[in-house]
Amino acid sequence: MAGFKGITPLILVNYAVTYLVVFFGGGPLGEEPGWRGFALPRLQKQYGPLAGTLILSALWTCWHLPDFLTSAQGGGPGTGISAFLVNFPIFLALVTAIAVILTWIFNNTRGSVFLSILAHASVNTPQVVLVPLFSAVTTTSLNLAALIGFSLPAVVLLLVTHGKLGYTLKD
Repeated sequence: MAGFKGITPLILVNYAVTYLVVFFGGGPLGEEPGWRGFALPRLQKQYGPLAGTLILSALWTCWHLPDFLTSAQGGGPGTGISAFLVNFPIFLALVTAIAVILTWIFNNTRGSVFLSILAHASVNTPQVVLVPLFSAVTTTSLNLAALIGFSLPAVVLLLVTHGKLGYTLKD
């Protein structure tokens, strides 16, 4: 908290504008038709909702491997393999927790890719708008905090749905 830069009155406008930019250009619109619209229905049909989601989360994590060569995931010039060995497993667990939540959203909205895109943008936007308000935040601490925050609802969803995540077999 010592490094907190404070909130300005423009943060709500900035948040809304950034949400739209992230929605259209920050990943969700480009990723979700493939992840939830194409891959997830096929993976769930073949492997079931939980195993399908776990497979998808591994693929989704590997999709982001190039980010580990940049400061976006704690890499970039001057960093060694140790940063990757710390940050990659945390990121994999984080993506898995988010994937569980997004699978539940997708399955409970009758396969709405649009709502999956909205939810994905809701995950990405705080990183752009809110994280810069805290100068002491590192990639590792951010991903650990997000992992804690997303793991609890993911575990609750898994327990409440008995691993089905709202999935019903469709022909």
